[in-house]
Amino acid sequence: MAAVKIFVSFDIENDEVEKQLFEGGMIQSCLTLKLLAWSAPSSIKPSRWQAIVKDKINLCQLLIVLSGKHMATATNVSQEIAMARALSVPVFGVYISGAGRGDVLPEGLALSRTIEREWSRIDEAIRLALREGRNNPRPLASVSRYQKAVSCQKNLGQKC
Repeated sequence: MAAVKIFVSFDIENDEVEKQLFEGGMIQSCLTLKLLAWSAPSSIKPSRWQAIVKDKINLCQLLIVLSGKHMATATNVSQEIAMARALSVPVFGVYISGAGRGDVLPEGLALSRTIEREWSRIDEAIRLALREGRNNPRPLASVSRYQKAVSCQKNLGQKC
C-alpha cells in the first residue's frame, strides 16, 4: 500500500508540542503514513492563508484534527475542516492534551468521529477514511441508484 497522505489540523497557538508528539508517534502506526502538511500560522494575510491551506488539504487523502482543550478559540481549525469537507476530504479527530468527550470540539468535527490517541484506533479510523469521500471509488449516488434498483426488483409491481 502506498503511503497515506495526511493533513494535520491543530491549534497552532496552543498545541504545537502535541502536533510534534503526534508526528513522532506515527511510527507506531501499522500503516505507512506521510504527513504532507499541517496548519499554517494565522499571521499570514487571511486570503493568502486560505489559498495555502486549501492547496495543502487538496494534496491529502484525509484530514486529522488534533483536538485539545482550546478548540473553542481555534478558528483556523474550523476553517480547515470546512475546506476539507468542500474538497470531499474525509475528516476525523484525535483527542490530545488531556481533552476528552466533555471538551468543546471545533465546528464541523463530529463527536462520533473523534477518538482517543491510541494508534490501533487511529489506524482503524484511517482505514475507514480511505473508503470515504473522494477516496471512495464508487460515489454515493451510485450506491443510492443500486439500492433503488434492488428495492424495485423486490417490489416488481411498482414503477421505479
